Amino acid sequence: MKHLLILAACAVSIVSASAGGKPNIVLLMADDMGFSDIGCYGGELNTPVLDALAAEGVRFSSFFNNAKCAPTRASLMTGRVLQPIADPPEKDLPTLRTDNNVTLAEMLKEGGYSTYHVGKWHLGRQNGKVPTDRGFDLSFETAKDARWNGYKTGVFCGKEINKAKPAEFSNPDYQANYYGPIAHADCAKSFLSYHRETRSKQPFFLYLGFSVPHDPQCAPVTPEYVAEKSAIYSKGWHRLREERFERQKAMGLFPGQTSLPPICDLFELPDWSKGEVKEPAYSYSLRMQAIYCKMVEEMDRGIGKVVDYLKAEGLYDDTIFVFLADNGAAYARVGMGNDIFGGEPKIGKALDIMGTRKDSNNKLKPTLYRRGIGWPSLSNTPFRLYKSYVHNGGIATPLVFSWKNGLPSAGAGKWITQRGHVIDIAPTLLAAAGVEYVNKDYAKSGELPASLDGINLMPQITGTEKNYDRRIFLEHQTGKMLIDGKWKFVTRRKASQDGSAPADTEELYNLDEDPFELNNLACFPEASPRIRKMINDWNAWSSEWRDVLPAHKPKTYTP
Repeated sequence: MKHLLILAACAVSIVSASAGGKPNIVLLMADDMGFSDIGCYGGELNTPVLDALAAEGVRFSSFFNNAKCAPTRASLMTGRVLQPIADPPEKDLPTLRTDNNVTLAEMLKEGGYSTYHVGKWHLGRQNGKVPTDRGFDLSFETAKDARWNGYKTGVFCGKEINKAKPAEFSNPDYQANYYGPIAHADCAKSFLSYHRETRSKQPFFLYLGFSVPHDPQCAPVTPEYVAEKSAIYSKGWHRLREERFERQKAMGLFPGQTSLPPICDLFELPDWSKGEVKEPAYSYSLRMQAIYCKMVEEMDRGIGKVVDYLKAEGLYDDTIFVFLADNGAAYARVGMGNDIFGGEPKIGKALDIMGTRKDSNNKLKPTLYRRGIGWPSLSNTPFRLYKSYVHNGGIATPLVFSWKNGLPSAGAGKWITQRGHVIDIAPTLLAAAGVEYVNKDYAKSGELPASLDGINLMPQITGTEKNYDRRIFLEHQTGKMLIDGKWKFVTRRKASQDGSAPADTEELYNLDEDPFELNNLACFPEASPRIRKMINDWNAWSSEWRDVLPAHKPKTYTP
């Protein structure tokens, strides 16, 4: 695979920089959030902070992640494709090797930045793998399911962490009302306040990894909030999906002439408008979706606390904000109960307390509530499939890039159509920061690459260069994918999903004409040479670390 050298920011036309010559950076990641949930991507959820960042910055229409939590985070932190840096490469949730990669935090720290991490890490808790071992000065790491359990379930690290801890975390009233997204934002503010007091001449890098809206579904909802959201979502996933798609077309995300694909590949979903969803599933499902909305909206409110702090301190204008999700929306798989609704519906008191902090005895109770498959199908509008798949429903993410003093004001709110991937985040931020990747040892024992796998997207973000074709390789669990220009070759091993034959099924799509992956061209004989070449390219790329794909066998097509 051809690697592209990461150049310093002087190669990019940037409008301005901070007083110290380098912008501050806030990297924000949502956990298991769908492509279309936030308002600036067509959703009906209330996300005014992210919408404002998008209006002031730019949004990507074709940006991809690695289909699952840890795989995406590994590439996000390193600018590298997953398997060579994964420990072990065959695991679906690997940790990050310590010997053959350099993290974004390590590179920015070398370039003069102070570095802070708050929230989900998911790249290893063993010695040498925690955030402060991988370049962060201070860290508050929490598990994905630590929404209600308070700061004591998290791990504070850093030489001066006791000076930077949020004072409110020790307040019993705060602890009693602790909720992850807000607490993470308060911790981030505390770290930034510490930075302002002690290191104000240095730029900062803040990585804020939210643990929402990953299941279990839980949030501080009130009866009034549930009623408000139920009035919206009682329209059902079919109709709301149509409404989202119309908004997406109206905002220029997709061409106006495109049609909405079918809602679900895996199940026939009941239609709410036809009365096919009945009690107790009706009320149970509406409450479940209301809880999901609250999780996303509280994340947005948490981001707002950080934004407001930076504005009050006069730091906002010279701060880059990047927001994305680690994978598409997830659904409750076989073996987790009712796949449509996410479990057996609750009734009575059990329904009233579902997803909240307390049980019927007013005691803390862990929950394992999931949304099923209907609402995730809405979240991923208009794409097919879900988290863990390498079809677009599993890997397409919103990507908001905002930098008030660094982007041309004439381009505010525009869509970037250049195809991007999570491996591009690190080289793009390095370029914006004027920090060059150098494959020095950093006390690592393994061999470091001469350059990163990702590309610098600042020329496309600033409008100084046109789009160009590029290749994106990805493998996760049951699927393998190669995007080469407008072509996407993808395999889907269905045995673990519906019991069909274990062979990799071949699919080929023209993403320029078919971004929703509906018209599989692999069944046409004339597609065989292209498929054969893409399989050969895949095998050449992956042969060092993974079993290769089977040889392509041309199919005969009968219309």
